[in-house]
Amino acid sequence: MGKQKIIEEIKVLLKDAEDLVRLSATLPGEGVDALRMRLRDHVDSARTALDDAQPVPRVAT
Repeated sequence: MGKQKIIEEIKVLLKDAEDLVRLSATLPGEGVDALRMRLRDHVDSARTALDDAQPVPRVAT
């Protein structure tokens, strides 16, 4: 699998995880709250790592 395909797959995974976090906000329970916070932390960390891994387009001068 090429690097670009992996990046696209991670983007889809992050989107789905973000949707899960958002949808689970209405579920009651201390365990759900803890899981949601851990998942949110992992999603944020993965999003940062993905952003850092992608090349920054250069501006032609």
